[in-house]
Amino acid sequence: MIRLQNLLENLSESDGLAVTSLHSPERMVNRAEILTTDTIPDTGTLYLSAGRNTLKSHRLQERILTLSEPCLILTDKAQELPFPLILVREIHDVNQLFASILQRLRFEEELQFETTQLYQLLYTGKGLDDIVLHAQNMLGRAVSVLDAGYTMLAVSPMMWELPFGVESNDAGATSIDSAHRR
Repeated sequence: MIRLQNLLENLSESDGLAVTSLHSPERMVNRAEILTTDTIPDTGTLYLSAGRNTLKSHRLQERILTLSEPCLILTDKAQELPFPLILVREIHDVNQLFASILQRLRFEEELQFETTQLYQLLYTGKGLDDIVLHAQNMLGRAVSVLDAGYTMLAVSPMMWELPFGVESNDAGATSIDSAHRR
């Protein structure tokens, strides 16, 4: 799930999509679908419309108008309709745009899952070491948690393999030499 505004900004950067008219930017998008005359619309789906004829279907318009709030329809064909549209300058390839949206939705779903896993570790009383290890596995990168004085509170195993100034002092505190404020 992603805010419509964030999704469109991402598509603007990655696919060059230029939005000219937008409604409901704060709405959440759960799914994406290519709009057809047989579509049964809902309010959590972003619909892609590539042609004028689809939106002129009276059956489809009736289904859209029965919703509690307008559904999200992205198109490059400005039309007079009894519901708002999200207008863009040009959709070069609706299938490519659809694939880009699905890829972004999958990424958001994976990110939400991993974030939930980290919160679950925190809430179940697992220590920082378990949280840092999970974060390392999730990101594929070395992870460390530092306090305000740059003392390491928890370090992932990959962190010890890095070739820069990780030090331990006699008191058992670990810090990154290059991170100390000077």
